[in-house]
Amino acid sequence: VGSQGQSFCIPTQDVAELVGTDEAKLEASSLGEVLLLRDQLIPVEPLSFFLPTTRPASNANSQDGFVFVINFQDQQLGIKVDRLYDQQQVFVRPLKGYLSTLPRLTGSTILSNGQPALVIN
Repeated sequence: VGSQGQSFCIPTQDVAELVGTDEAKLEASSLGEVLLLRDQLIPVEPLSFFLPTTRPASNANSQDGFVFVINFQDQQLGIKVDRLYDQQQVFVRPLKGYLSTLPRLTGSTILSNGQPALVIN
């Protein structure tokens, strides 16, 4: 997936569903953005919310992109991304040094296009 010009990988076993934001019912609430999916409200956060970044999430309220619905601790959570590239089998290398201390990152890989990507846990 892509977010704020960077590439990331999301393991497919974590994904319950993928919804395009053009077909999804995203609504603002007092708790933030939510996705109405089959009469269930699912909280949605941009991918940048989960990453240690200094870039502002300038497109956090944009209607463009996709929402990954994942199962997280017996509930569902939506993660909004800017771009969806494709599904690939990748070799995940463990993170070392400073990167190994960052939460929610499980490793890194080189994509089929030669670009590096962090793997989200």
